[in-house]
Amino acid sequence: AQEYEAIAQIRSAFEAEFKCNPDLYHKSDVDRVLENDWTVHRFLLAGDGTASAGLTRLMNAMKWRKEWAIHEMSETDFPKQFYQMMRFGRARNGSTIVLTRAQFYIPLNEWRELFKKFFVFVLETLDRQNTGAGITVVLDLRDCRLFNVDFDFVWFVKPIQSKYYPFLLRQQLNCDIPWILSSVSQFILSLMPQKTRKLMHFIKLCELSDHVMEEYIPVYMGGTGVRNYSWIPDTCTGVEELAKSLDLSEKNLKKLVWHDANEACLSNNANLVSIHNPTDNFVLSHRPRLGYTYNTVYWIGLNSLVERGIYKWSDNKPNEYSNMANTNSQGQPLDPDVRFQGRCVSIRSVLNTTSVIPKDVGKWFKDDCNLVHSFICGRPVNEVVVPPTPPPKGNCPKDWYQYADNKCMKYMNKSMTFSDGRAQCLSLKAEMVSIHSQEEQDFISAMLYGKTQPYIGFKKDASTLIGMCVTIEKQRHVEDEYM
Repeated sequence: AQEYEAIAQIRSAFEAEFKCNPDLYHKSDVDRVLENDWTVHRFLLAGDGTASAGLTRLMNAMKWRKEWAIHEMSETDFPKQFYQMMRFGRARNGSTIVLTRAQFYIPLNEWRELFKKFFVFVLETLDRQNTGAGITVVLDLRDCRLFNVDFDFVWFVKPIQSKYYPFLLRQQLNCDIPWILSSVSQFILSLMPQKTRKLMHFIKLCELSDHVMEEYIPVYMGGTGVRNYSWIPDTCTGVEELAKSLDLSEKNLKKLVWHDANEACLSNNANLVSIHNPTDNFVLSHRPRLGYTYNTVYWIGLNSLVERGIYKWSDNKPNEYSNMANTNSQGQPLDPDVRFQGRCVSIRSVLNTTSVIPKDVGKWFKDDCNLVHSFICGRPVNEVVVPPTPPPKGNCPKDWYQYADNKCMKYMNKSMTFSDGRAQCLSLKAEMVSIHSQEEQDFISAMLYGKTQPYIGFKKDASTLIGMCVTIEKQRHVEDEYM
């Protein structure tokens, strides 16, 4: 009875506020507040049951909805490739599942703002459909790396669920988090409200069926879900058409579906690259930063579009070498009943040869031709095959690790202050390590697996901690461009 009285009190106060400031709110939201109890009740609960706090939260959320033009958003505002990132289903607690594979999320500045709007659009759609049942987010974190972490997006999401969609999230299941992300996840959790932290669960993939019915768990995650429970509106355009309408530069279009990637190569008097021996395959799969993004999957010219099951190179060169995997690049078994699935081929490339190398680097994948990847064009100059550049032989002292060709690093397993640690490094003709790129961060993280977290070159106080050195003579001067 007290809750109903509080809901009526909030509703009456909000109606009076709307009459005084009608431009701050959308009429559809006002109608929901006046007609739907859950719309008010969720903010009352978020305000710890007090009407005044609930009213403040409700007003802030409704103002935000007007500022973000929630009711003007349409499913056609977003490319179909965004929708392909998610699968949906039903959790055992009755909530709707939103499942995504985090390893395929690549932070791209040019698309980040649009993806934020898409995220809000999906939340809004699911919130309207569930009416209090909530959602369960399932994150497949296998093979994730630090470059998959988008802190800008994390900061954006943090207030969305707690302030503007309270009690929409029922639980988040984080499956098989890699050790390299453990400290990052703990940091992100520390930023969340305590109520939200309680909804975060880190589980093993084999435990997912305890929360989700197996028919909704994809086969590649150990379930029996053969059906693709995706939501892809028929009226959606592709990312390439939308990019043009948004006036993005040609550089931003260098991540395309196979057909458009092939056309882009042809327009430059080239073809999607063909691979004819292990040497070519090694060169293409072990060179960092091919193309314009940090994506590690690239289209190549092999396809079976002319005759199903017969794979040929788009440059008509003979098919004399293969390194094909038995899945697509997302780890899913191929579905022969899907018309274009598995008829275009991609290759997995490593970002940096000194980082921990995934086991499927250099493998070819039969992918859905409508997936969006970066791509590699090839144009013959002569028939001489250039052998790959040999990896560094290692000119570092014993117990030092070589990074690329310009640094030797050593983990100092001694507890001392920052000043003493730096003095120890200087005595070895070295300096406290500095980090200037994501690749260098990945290398150091891999090197320190199972060890105590060390000092690096930034100084905050003189606390006691382990340290890490890097040779002075091989460390070039770089401005502080990476944090």
